[in-house]
Amino acid sequence: MAARTSHAYYGISPLAQGGSLRRQLLTDSTIKEIAEKYAVQLLQIALAWTICSNDCIAIPKAVQEEHVLANAEATIIELTKEDLNRLDEVFPQPTRKMPLDII
Repeated sequence: MAARTSHAYYGISPLAQGGSLRRQLLTDSTIKEIAEKYAVQLLQIALAWTICSNDCIAIPKAVQEEHVLANAEATIIELTKEDLNRLDEVFPQPTRKMPLDII
């Protein structure tokens, strides 16, 4: 949608603070493998993947200093095209309107 309208979109708390998506992010074997490859946390991979899109502005919620630092470190992770394709395959874009989990 963003590419067709030339507008950016943004995600507040894009790391799924609660609900089924967060459970999936924390248990998915693809994210685990990629996190191990870069020696970083699972959610850092999820954030790096989110900010790799030129038309998505991620605004992760963080209160504790360690989480703020981890979020900042996610900006320097350089995922390969293969990594991005694997993540896109496991977590495809919705094809219809989806309700969001309440956080």
